[in-house]
Amino acid sequence: MSQPSASSLSWQTAVSWVMREHEQDGLGEPEQQALQQWLQADPGHLAAYREARTLWLALGFIPAPGERG
Repeated sequence: MSQPSASSLSWQTAVSWVMREHEQDGLGEPEQQALQQWLQADPGHLAAYREARTLWLALGFIPAPGERG
């Protein structure tokens, strides 16, 4: 069985971060620091994270401004 590629792992991790950010109404300080470290570790991480956020927004998973309770 082949190993997942680095870009595939980056994408999966990026999606996980985006989901956690929005399902929890933001990240706590330790999680925010961990995210920043992950983003800075590799330029591909930031690209995957930006793409995941864009997709999340495009699919309407994030409430529009003012729609949150």
